[in-house]
Amino acid sequence: MYRIENITEAQLKNVKIKDQAMIERYRGSKLNPLETYKLIKQSTDGFTKDDPVAKEADQLLYWLVYPEQRAEEAKKTVTKSKQKSASERSLEELKLKEKERLRMLKLVALELEINSKNETV
Repeated sequence: MYRIENITEAQLKNVKIKDQAMIERYRGSKLNPLETYKLIKQSTDGFTKDDPVAKEADQLLYWLVYPEQRAEEAKKTVTKSKQKSASERSLEELKLKEKERLRMLKLVALELEINSKNETV
């Protein structure tokens, strides 16, 4: 449920955070991954409660500890969007083919109607 549940204190202490000065200026204090971990754990009763805000913080903290995972997940997202656009294109192609078949059927029906009128005359 929560990705940071199995992260150790040592891993959290080894996290290097860029721009701590800017974070301190806006937040009032430096960002401490260990404190963040403890806060998430506390607010979710030991990672048992489902909390959308805690899940978002969990995801961000996970990416701080494992930055390479963020890049991998971004690649997967791009790949999924490409697949989706390919499926959307194939859906459009199917709709166009369906319209084309419908026009052909209408033309055949019209042709049969004309032929039947010509035979009766």
